[in-house]
Amino acid sequence: MTTLEELVYYCREPEPVGALMLTGEWGCGKTYLMEHNLREQLEPTHIILRISLFGLSSIETIGECVRTAWMSAYLEDKGWDQKSETLGKYKDKLSRLPWPENIKNVISFNPANLMDVENSLNGKRVVLVFDDLERSKLDTIDVLGCINDYCENKKFHTIVVANEDKMQVSESQITSVEEIKEYNGDTHQPVNVVLNCLNQKSGAENISYEEIKEKIIERTIRYKPDYKAIVHTVIDDQIRLSEDYYQFLKKHSDEILRLFELSSTETLDGIESLFAESKETVTRPHNIRSLKCALQDFNRIYIILVEHDFPDMDKWLCSFVSYMFAYKAGKAKDDKYGNLLTDEAVRKLYPIFNNHFIFKTAKDWIIKGDWDENQLNLEIAEIKARNVAAAPKDILRTNCLLDIDEDIIVQGFPEVLDMAYTGQMLLDEYINFIYNAYWAREYQFDLFNDIDWEKIQNGIQRCMERMVSEDGEVAYGRRYIDSESKDKFTVSEWKCYMLIEDFREKKVLIYSANRKLYLEAIRERPETAFFECERKALNVFDEEMAIATAEAFSRCTNAGKNRFSLDFKNMWQYYKERPDIKLSNTIQGFEKLLELLKNQKEILQQQNKSIAKGHTDRFIKVTEQLISIESLEA
Repeated sequence: MTTLEELVYYCREPEPVGALMLTGEWGCGKTYLMEHNLREQLEPTHIILRISLFGLSSIETIGECVRTAWMSAYLEDKGWDQKSETLGKYKDKLSRLPWPENIKNVISFNPANLMDVENSLNGKRVVLVFDDLERSKLDTIDVLGCINDYCENKKFHTIVVANEDKMQVSESQITSVEEIKEYNGDTHQPVNVVLNCLNQKSGAENISYEEIKEKIIERTIRYKPDYKAIVHTVIDDQIRLSEDYYQFLKKHSDEILRLFELSSTETLDGIESLFAESKETVTRPHNIRSLKCALQDFNRIYIILVEHDFPDMDKWLCSFVSYMFAYKAGKAKDDKYGNLLTDEAVRKLYPIFNNHFIFKTAKDWIIKGDWDENQLNLEIAEIKARNVAAAPKDILRTNCLLDIDEDIIVQGFPEVLDMAYTGQMLLDEYINFIYNAYWAREYQFDLFNDIDWEKIQNGIQRCMERMVSEDGEVAYGRRYIDSESKDKFTVSEWKCYMLIEDFREKKVLIYSANRKLYLEAIRERPETAFFECERKALNVFDEEMAIATAEAFSRCTNAGKNRFSLDFKNMWQYYKERPDIKLSNTIQGFEKLLELLKNQKEILQQQNKSIAKGHTDRFIKVTEQLISIESLEA
């Protein structure tokens, strides 16, 4: 029987022997099953009353919730529900007014507290559904005891809905409040959930959770979702975004279904075991909210893919949905290697995931909520260039060796090697080259054996010099090699990679770009230059910057000169504390500035411009103090 049929069978039993427990993972549709499918199936003969235990902090509150739900059903049956709702709104507004305490008590009184709930209502059986057992703040034993009163004594058909997997925490794992908090950090579950899972013994009776469950629960059913129906329902809801996107999802509903219906626990074997040291158990989520979120958010990616005419859109869809599922399950996280570790974790969970079919911008959006339009445009341009790479050398320098046919490798290698020696590749391509050398060694492909790695280092150095000298901002590469993978590479290969890593870690491109910004601003916009650059990372004040600064000061009016030296001081007074500061070059820059300012002072003195000369004197003093690296007075 299906889960729904099991529930219907229980509800139609003449008299319940005990309560029924429905268990299943969070977000898999248990509540929806109660509120819609079961209610619709039993509507002619039963009334379903759902009581959420989420956050309840006293046993008395459970009774109040049951009586309120029963009264609402009673009023609805009598056709008084709309009037009752209107009266409730007025009552809520009145209760907020500053009445005397005795009047407040009258207004806040709940008439449901006077009602005796019965297991039938107007000839229909009443079924009580207690949801979110594991999320209650109450002791589990006490809650089940309260529920048992309705089932055993008042003869209600009673269904308890829970994620029992989150409740079965052994005492050997956690034995104190301190350990509970640490376990909570590891599982990323709310504190109240974990606390409730552990309250499995009542202090007075010393009854275990298993014992009380055996007494109260007639049988336990694990929810078996109709994944196909769920997926089609969620897809149908996407028609509100656009008809085109809806038709695209319908076309690829089988792929979405396959991702969503993967069994909860499987042992890694076959090709997946290549990525793990030993066989392990993996857990995949079946969260409907995650599916809704993934399909709704992919619409943003879909629009971009259509606009740029990208092929293989089903692969983009599957990779994005896989990544979203993994993130929602706590498996996809930000890391210092540009999501490298996360990519491998996602691939273990969902082998269909392919890093070539997901934007890094999309990953950052999922993990950090950060959508970088500039980065996205760079990625699109790079992918387009890779996709049209017809020449063997272009295919080899931009793709993994394992994805390339041998004849293309042989044809393209000489040109790629020459490009690597002469600094004509990008840093990402050098990293790809280093990794391909590793794969060639693993697969005994001898073509990479005779590489002169000193020439590769020289090529990398030329590439970095070219990047620094180029005008405009140059984006960082997005490829990394995990330090834990160091043993895969030879000493020479790793030395080449560390040359790139050091370049990135020292923020050479950022420093270079900010230096260019300072020069541009001080030459063209001296009145706002210090405001623009004050918080920019700079590791030098060199002679070129000194000349541009002196010329800008010379062009300023007295009003500009009056502010100039103060702004300059504020920007540079703590230069010695800046990371990566080139101290000797900076001192030389200040000395050059001092020399130029003194020359300006002599000219101003000859021109009898005493105010401008006074401003210059003050700037000279600031510069002299900077040279001596003394603390400047405010």
